[in-house]
Amino acid sequence: MSWRDTVIILGVPVDRVDMAAALERIFDQVTAYRHDPTPTPRLVATVNVDFLVNALACRNAAPPRHPELLRILRQAGLVTADGMPLVWLSRLLGAALPGRVPGADLVPELARGCAERQLSLYFLGGREETARQAAAIFQARHPTLRIAGIESPFVHAEGEALADSLAEDAPIVERINRSGADILLIAFGNPKQEIWFHRNRQRLRVPVAVGIGGTFAFVTGDVARAPAWMRTTGLEWLFRLWAEPGRLWKRYGLGLLKFNAMIIPPLVSHARATLNRCFQPRGAGRLEYAVFTAGPRRIAWAALPPVFTRADLVAAAPVRDAASGADALILDLARTHFLDAASLGFLVEWLTVASGGGAACHLTGVSNSLRRLLGAHRVGDWLAPFIAAGYSDVVVRLEERWSTPLAAAVLEAPSAEQPHLLRLLGRLDAAHLEAATAAAAPLLAGRPALPGAAVTLDFRACPLVDSSGFGFCLRLRKQLRASGRSLVLHGLTPGSRALQRILKLRDAFPAA
Repeated sequence: MSWRDTVIILGVPVDRVDMAAALERIFDQVTAYRHDPTPTPRLVATVNVDFLVNALACRNAAPPRHPELLRILRQAGLVTADGMPLVWLSRLLGAALPGRVPGADLVPELARGCAERQLSLYFLGGREETARQAAAIFQARHPTLRIAGIESPFVHAEGEALADSLAEDAPIVERINRSGADILLIAFGNPKQEIWFHRNRQRLRVPVAVGIGGTFAFVTGDVARAPAWMRTTGLEWLFRLWAEPGRLWKRYGLGLLKFNAMIIPPLVSHARATLNRCFQPRGAGRLEYAVFTAGPRRIAWAALPPVFTRADLVAAAPVRDAASGADALILDLARTHFLDAASLGFLVEWLTVASGGGAACHLTGVSNSLRRLLGAHRVGDWLAPFIAAGYSDVVVRLEERWSTPLAAAVLEAPSAEQPHLLRLLGRLDAAHLEAATAAAAPLLAGRPALPGAAVTLDFRACPLVDSSGFGFCLRLRKQLRASGRSLVLHGLTPGSRALQRILKLRDAFPAA
């Protein structure tokens, strides 16, 4: 599986790609589309400040200004940073993007790449004369380039005319599909081009669509581009405002003011979390992972470390890969108090892909401070459906989804550093002892791998232990003592600890 490496910028996952990597991803998507039995076009969005200002409200807690645009950007197959402000913000958030990949530079490179690979482009939108001139320029540069079609229809994205929009779009979609184009360049401007693609996505038969705004005019020279030094230093907006003040003063003047207000919460949250790292104990720093088998279903469980940043993603990637294909994914954030923009992108991608593949995904142990961090980065609304109140809530949700009682356990093999560890998921009561008994059986068979070592029962994912469950623990303790080993209970809930006291077993087991 090919995973995206993204950075969360104001609630939108922006891919960490440079121009070469972006082109490779696009052409890989074209190839993958041709081998997919049920293909769906992928959208490439080149996001700048204007996109974010159009999609989001100025106040952090307010609903999105354009929820459909925000949803489309979150679902896009590739999102690149068109403007330097996004690159600067990513650096301040500790997850630097490689640089800009603006549409005005991407489209000429796509034309060159399509000519080399014998792929075709379809030009949709912009002024028809400008689009034809841009196509002629590309064909002059690359004689083998095939232009599958050029048209500049007027499409509706708002108002009463939306009632007839699908019918009006139908002949346009049919011409695009009939052309056999490999890449569709949509030049309606933001957000119209994204909305048009989204409403026609299910009937388009083109591998990749790229929203390119006014790029055709840049190619033909109808609109002058800023000098290279202004583009690389992030001053292109100033050049364009000077060239077209009447049209662009609101976009660049008010838009940048709004953007500057929008970035304050994530920057403050990141700075506060960075400072808190100096005063909070790190605890166990590794990512813990286990796979439970509950009947025919696989449940992947992972507990994130206290500090989870881009530096930890290399170690976390194999865990994510191993969890692929599980029927349920449970991510425990109870220890976690620091996430940066890159680890948030990793987390969002993991949950999005897993849930899209049909897995039941849940986040547990999300503290109030972590909720504030998610809200500051504007992903709180995105992750809210995954957040569970606790393991009891997770168990109830899974049992409702599968209509069967949940009981699972997994025994982790010992090592020189780690004794035997038996992790439990679901209730440990009279009706659910079988899974725990089966998982513990290898502990009692043959000679122990680590004579004298303690065996730990991990109850962090076990919301309920009744008297029968404690009876199981007593029997296991007795059997382990025969080989000189002890039993340690770890992570009992307050309710289970209270029952342990009531059953007069408080001193029967050492606690981890």
